Amino acid sequence: MKDPLLRLQELCLWLPVKGGLAPILEDVNFTIHRGEAFGLVGESGSGKSMTARCISRLLPRGAKVTGDVLLEGVSTLSLTPRDLRAVRSSKVQIIFQDPRAHINPVRRVGDYLTEVLVTERGVEQDVANRRAIEILETIGVTAASTRLAQYPHEMSGGLLQRIMIAAALLVEPELLIADEPTTALDVTTQADVVALLDDMRRDRGLALLFITHDLELAAAICDRTGVMYAGTIVEVQTSAMLHQRPLHPYTAALLAARPSLTAQVRPVTISGSPVALADAPAGCTFAPRCAYQDSRCRLERPTLREGGVGSVACVRAHEIASQLAVVAESARG
Repeated sequence: MKDPLLRLQELCLWLPVKGGLAPILEDVNFTIHRGEAFGLVGESGSGKSMTARCISRLLPRGAKVTGDVLLEGVSTLSLTPRDLRAVRSSKVQIIFQDPRAHINPVRRVGDYLTEVLVTERGVEQDVANRRAIEILETIGVTAASTRLAQYPHEMSGGLLQRIMIAAALLVEPELLIADEPTTALDVTTQADVVALLDDMRRDRGLALLFITHDLELAAAICDRTGVMYAGTIVEVQTSAMLHQRPLHPYTAALLAARPSLTAQVRPVTISGSPVALADAPAGCTFAPRCAYQDSRCRLERPTLREGGVGSVACVRAHEIASQLAVVAESARG
């Protein structure tokens, strides 16, 4: 297999807080290959969005990062500001979950769409406008030429999210990061946006990092899925196998907690509350909420290890594999 487009190696992150630094991510490891869609799933606060921001180095002043983020074998953590700007304007693009919070409300949509082409690549404004209109039409935006003169407040949330997708695709990136891009949208528009992202990824051969809290949504669009808890990756598998035979108790618990029209058992709420890495106990961070924990789990912090069909961070993974498969089967109905 060819070298991955993106590789995260033992990535750790601390953010400044009053009195020092708070740990946010710990030993995050995963890869994404060209043309692959990789899902990153977990509860709110698990570190998904901060992982995305580490990749593109969109971090607050005073943040501390160790480990590495390799894009085409080059560490983005060691890039100069000029080289980093070049990466952001060509190779990596992010689609955020709330377009109204990330598109300047006092600038016209056309300026937002063409800014990188004009300022970073020296494309003539007329040419950039034509390219913007073409990409808007490609993703199904009606009256594309008139949209360039509009302001964000004149558009619906679904249309504005398409504008953000168009801006990302316009620079022809190699890696597209979609950070919960459907959270602020209604259900029908969510389906349209997800289908659009999947089509664009396949048509253009993009690598996609799809961040979501919805395991089912990740399964629909992603080749592989990584599950995060308390700032670390606890499982990585193909999306299909993850739903059939989860390797980690947290993944199985997430599957069992989903409402379903076909499952023969009611959703089971995960006991306790999710914790941030800074508040996590010694040993396994999920142990206080885990139905399968024993004394080893409370003492030993597991690392992500190959588990045959995937990778898992659980000291009891082999012992409880059959039990977790039963939980997943019941959740599927």
